[in-house]
Amino acid sequence: MERVLITLWVGALWTVGFVVAPVLFSELDRSTAGTLAGILFHYLNFAGLIIGSGLLLRNRLTTQATLPALLLVLMLLLILINEFGIAPEIAALREAGFAAGSETAKRFGLLHGAASVLYLINALFGLALAVVGARGVTRQNHTSC
Repeated sequence: MERVLITLWVGALWTVGFVVAPVLFSELDRSTAGTLAGILFHYLNFAGLIIGSGLLLRNRLTTQATLPALLLVLMLLLILINEFGIAPEIAALREAGFAAGSETAKRFGLLHGAASVLYLINALFGLALAVVGARGVTRQNHTSC
């Protein structure tokens, strides 16, 4: 079951971040695309928090210093930073509106860039988790037989 959850979560990270969001921005106006992408990332963040926390609790990985546990903790930390630190600021700036080239536009660009980098790192951690975690679960299943 863990492999399925990890695969669905990580697959969603890659699909939304690297397929859906770029398509939204290529097909819609920036404002609509940004709003829809923000909603998708918000739901994906909460799904990640639920799945990641559930995996940590289910396997009691929080008491074991394993690579999958470390990856899960790092992924959850990055989600928390993006969802509760960066995303609210980006949303407030979008809501207030700003002119191109203004200080607000520069701040928006910096925050958006930081969120994008954190998302990429999270997606890479997820890919590593899918590879390492799947091997760990498989090994665990073979040793318990």
